[in-house]
Amino acid sequence: MVTSEQLYERLNNGIRFLLQENGVGPACAGRGDIFFLENLFEPASRDAAETYAKELCKDCPLLRACGEYALAANETEGIWAGMNPSERRAIIQKGQRSARSGSLSS
Repeated sequence: MVTSEQLYERLNNGIRFLLQENGVGPACAGRGDIFFLENLFEPASRDAAETYAKELCKDCPLLRACGEYALAANETEGIWAGMNPSERRAIIQKGQRSARSGSLSS
């Protein structure tokens, strides 16, 4: 089983690789202002920032690693792999329900 720490390290390795190979990191690097929306109090501002952040995530080469880390670490804030906290919670809950129903049928 892979731990959230190992996934975080994998994500960081991916970021370092992109920086070394291309001189460019993921779109989110240094952009906490749009990827961590909890400080935006106006719903319209929050919605616009979330939409923009998700758009930037779409083409990121680290999308999968980012999502794996965010789900494993149960990140409760920010946009990770184009998902907001409630979208990540839904995936985690669905996985838990599937695991429970799988163990019941065994």
